[in-house]
Amino acid sequence: MRAAAPKAGQHPLPARAEGLHCTAIRVTGGYPDRIETTARHAAAGGLEVWFSPFPCEMTDEQMPPYFADCAERAERPRHDGADVVRTVRPLFAGPVSYASCPLVGVDRSPFDIVGLDAFRSRLQHAPGIGRSSTTVGDS
Repeated sequence: MRAAAPKAGQHPLPARAEGLHCTAIRVTGGYPDRIETTARHAAAGGLEVWFSPFPCEMTDEQMPPYFADCAERAERPRHDGADVVRTVRPLFAGPVSYASCPLVGVDRSPFDIVGLDAFRSRLQHAPGIGRSSTTVGDS
């Protein structure tokens, strides 16, 4: 069952971001319309938006049109003045990011912003991988 969308002016993202002292949000999921709607609310609240579609169970043939649609959706709020980071270069004029586990052997040179997902595991004690001092929920 889909959750009802908040009414205009009632989206909780800006208030939550302010309470957490956030300046950016990563909006992720498998539904481009929901990502775009959330991105617009976040941008309206002054947040930098990381537009991060996460398709699951798609074939190789389904992914290119999916990512093209997401790139176009990310470009709309960016064109309206929002600060948006996206992952598909040909259809998106803003900065492009990439994130992965530090052990994945990928050429990161084509990307503007690179993030390393340091998942908590036996790897957390590997050199160069540590816990962030700003991790929510840690004491």
